[in-house]
Amino acid sequence: MLKKLVQNEYTALYRENELRESTLNMQDRDFLHQVCARMAGYTWNRYEIERIRKDLIGMAAQAEIQGGDLQEVLGCGPDEYSYQIVDGIDRGNHWTTSALTIRWYT
Repeated sequence: MLKKLVQNEYTALYRENELRESTLNMQDRDFLHQVCARMAGYTWNRYEIERIRKDLIGMAAQAEIQGGDLQEVLGCGPDEYSYQIVDGIDRGNHWTTSALTIRWYT
């Protein structure tokens, strides 16, 4: 069988995030969902949202180990955090969403 020619980085990142997020408590998951939903309203660039989500999941996991939660670590709610972070995200376009970082291998 032929090797895969296309690896979709977005899909791999999304799956990794889903798996890692499933280990978090419900409060942190809810916070993450709120932040991602607000960012999705601003940008078409789902890949960047997943990259930020990955970082937030890591921060939430560390906070749980130390007995806290993600909101305590960030020091603000989902609305405020989303507004702070979206300024640095490329807005992208609908093509960004449909053709998310496909890499060709030979």
